[in-house]
Amino acid sequence: MRDKHWLILFLSSLFLFCQKSPVGFDEMERGEVSHFQETILPKETLSFGIFYPCGSASSLFLGKNEKYESRILISFPLIDSQRQNITKVILWLYPNDTFHYHFRIYPLTTQWSGDATWRMASSDVQWLNPGGDFLNILIGEGMVQKDSFPLEIPINLLDTILGSTGLILIPEVNPKILSFKKTARLTFFYGDKERTFLPQLSTSIINFLDTIPPNSFNLGSGYVFRTYLLYPFLLEKEKKIAEGELLLSLDLSDSYYLRDTLEIAVFQLKENFWTRRERTAYDERPIAKKTVILPNDTIFSIPIKNLLENWQKEPEKNFGVYLSLYPQSQFPSYLRIKNDTLSFRIRFTYIPKVRERFP
Repeated sequence: MRDKHWLILFLSSLFLFCQKSPVGFDEMERGEVSHFQETILPKETLSFGIFYPCGSASSLFLGKNEKYESRILISFPLIDSQRQNITKVILWLYPNDTFHYHFRIYPLTTQWSGDATWRMASSDVQWLNPGGDFLNILIGEGMVQKDSFPLEIPINLLDTILGSTGLILIPEVNPKILSFKKTARLTFFYGDKERTFLPQLSTSIINFLDTIPPNSFNLGSGYVFRTYLLYPFLLEKEKKIAEGELLLSLDLSDSYYLRDTLEIAVFQLKENFWTRRERTAYDERPIAKKTVILPNDTIFSIPIKNLLENWQKEPEKNFGVYLSLYPQSQFPSYLRIKNDTLSFRIRFTYIPKVRERFP
């Protein structure tokens, strides 16, 4: 009887034991998943600034202070036959801002395009004088004070306008930078009739006037600052990336921004950076973006899981990334990135492939 009792206890314990899956194989219970976190630093870094075409920007920028000078170029589709019997000419400008701002207008002499920058009249033609080639003939001047600004142009300067390649607006020194809508108009009055022309081209050309400390890291728009980063990222394809982020820390004591909301973008490079350096091809669609609200967001992360998955899938295409403000043709601004123990770290979490416990 006693032997039968011990046999029942033995079989019961064996039954209970067999309800658990063996964990010795990979040291995990059924349903458990191990996450591993790693941090990597860039092996190559460089920050640089370039003159950038702002023809695609939604606004025009006018201003000059200790950091930037921005001029406006406007061209209207005018022909000589339209000058007959004109009694008055009005240039209409539409500022987005209403603070007082004085500027002057001169006639341009060099053909230019929407790709114009401070140095280039078009993608393949350089200005003779950086900042635009123009005659020293004052077409008009004014003080912006409200959201609709009419400027009457003297009739005796009409031939000068018709013979020009457009108009350039040059600002006086002011701490602020003024933003205009791209809806300027030029109206010719013929007695009791009038004809209005809309711009065929308009853009801002922007110069950076300050000095950037060597070995500093910057992100900027208008005059574009980019920071190049290359990471030694390799991860076996059978591992699954759960999360990925790029950490940044801002130094607002040496940054310039007149808008409190800015967007930071990450762009993938398409080729080795050192072959063409600042002219390196990149995907103009950001792989990741982050909106920051200043001055509160000085330490933050940009989610880059998609970027890491791209590098994992095709490691041979990891040529690095650019960081910049976005859009790059927007209001002149720059942010200084701290070169500390936090900035530029990539932190990611992955899940190793869980091997089958049973064949």
